Amino acid sequence: MRLYWDCVRLATDGDNTPNRVTSLDPSSADLWFRGFSKPVEMEQSSELLLEWFDWSELEPAPRWNQHPGLYTRLGDVLPLVQEAEDMFVVMGSGDALHVRFDASQLPELPDGWRRDYLVYLDGWAKDRDHSCADVEYTEPFPFHGMSGFPYGEDEHFPDDPEYLEWRLEWLTRPARFLLDEYTDEASSK
Repeated sequence: MRLYWDCVRLATDGDNTPNRVTSLDPSSADLWFRGFSKPVEMEQSSELLLEWFDWSELEPAPRWNQHPGLYTRLGDVLPLVQEAEDMFVVMGSGDALHVRFDASQLPELPDGWRRDYLVYLDGWAKDRDHSCADVEYTEPFPFHGMSGFPYGEDEHFPDDPEYLEWRLEWLTRPARFLLDEYTDEASSK
């Protein structure tokens, strides 16, 4: 995953213009295996290679395998995206998550007002970068109370009955091996 920012702005208006913050819970969340979006070639400006991906077109072959381990079962995952806690959706390479919100539940705006939307995301990413620690497998999972990652032997992911139930109910999908590690195609990716 790469994120590019072309601008970050902060407005510190000194006026008393009112604003209103309204939270909106997700109305649905669906996890599904989609595949890999086709990369779009861009002209290279300077030494930084910028790339983006065309959502409407898939790569004919996978780009890489998923981390070995267990992933969240496909389908409705709404209970896992309701709160920022440690019972989260575990997604793999090629997975997609559709989260929908019902804007009809928002209050009417006063005349002259406009609405902006911000999505709050809470999570971690493991990209199997060999220069990082503990990225070869889905576990160990990061968690909110850890002092850092990787965490020491004196810390561990929550293991109370509620988390055991989360594991048994939701983490039921084994990793997909999309590429044979010994093919020419795999070694060229």
